[in-house]
Amino acid sequence: MLSSISIKNFKPFRDFHANFAPVTLMMGENGSGKSTILQSILILKQSVRENNQDISNLILNGDYCNIGNGRDALCRSSDDAEVISFRVEMQTTKSSDTTELKFKYEPEADFLQPTGQPIAATLFSDAKVTYLAAERTGPRLTTPFSKTKASAGDLGRNGTGSAAVLFANSSTVMSDKDPRIPKELVTRNILSVFNHYLGLISTGASIKVAGFADLDSVATTFNFENAGLLPIESIRPTNVGFGLSYSISIIISCLQAKPGDILLIENPEAHLHTKGQRAIADLICKTADTGVQIILETHSREILYWLRQKVINKELPAETVRLNYLSSSDRGEDSLQECPTLFPLSDQIGELGDATQEFLDHFGTSMDFIQNTHG
Repeated sequence: MLSSISIKNFKPFRDFHANFAPVTLMMGENGSGKSTILQSILILKQSVRENNQDISNLILNGDYCNIGNGRDALCRSSDDAEVISFRVEMQTTKSSDTTELKFKYEPEADFLQPTGQPIAATLFSDAKVTYLAAERTGPRLTTPFSKTKASAGDLGRNGTGSAAVLFANSSTVMSDKDPRIPKELVTRNILSVFNHYLGLISTGASIKVAGFADLDSVATTFNFENAGLLPIESIRPTNVGFGLSYSISIIISCLQAKPGDILLIENPEAHLHTKGQRAIADLICKTADTGVQIILETHSREILYWLRQKVINKELPAETVRLNYLSSSDRGEDSLQECPTLFPLSDQIGELGDATQEFLDHFGTSMDFIQNTHG
């Protein structure tokens, strides 16, 4: 599990530190640096993979993220324009491992060389890192199918391979002890479990996936079943909207994740009604219960409050959930040494802190205004 990351001279952060838990929410103002924290993790994973485990260079552009050149990577208010550095702590049940990486600044380069010898980093070597960007694949009649990528569970950062992964693994039976499987579900293959969660997001919804080997593609259709009625005729994704299509990659990423994996998901709430956001939050909690670490960049109060309620009800251990709230004061010359930490929550109902009250509308001020005006 990723325990913490320290960032120096990278993008908006001159000197920054953030801690992580099994479920971590990154929240805050637009442009406050939430995406940069995710990119810090992704750029290191990208570099480890591209350099065959030895971090001989910091790869700025690749499958996980695209930063640009050295000038784009350097903090504009840096007081040390020579070095960009990261310090990462990984924790296992037996030990912790800290890796420190320093790279020379080159303004026009699309990769940065280390200040010393290439580092034989074991960073993320035992963890599969899956990243789902905020801009995910929307309603499509077909999406590409690669047997190699589907077998490896490669969704792509936009979730383009999600339907292919679901198709390739649809008959895989999940363990009876897996907390992601609802007790009432009789058929426990991945497709059935997937459709259970899809039905929680939109009542009665399910998906069918068909493969077309000659075209190297898969096609999806949605069904909707009303209580006591037979399913209606299959509906094209392009006639349904973005919410369910955006959810496909999140659900399958959670269901295929294994202990030790790390999921990075931007805006899991996108295009979802509050009921759907709660369903996604439930699946995230159950996935974390299997030993998967999940880091969310989100603006959803619904997800935050749903997790708070679970902690307060003692359904979720407080130490397994953390909120890192960022504001514009965390950037540049005023960059904080430590990311404000508001979780883990205790099991007592309490305030989230002054920094978040206005941002999260914690006191329900909009509803108070309506009631006071029209009450």
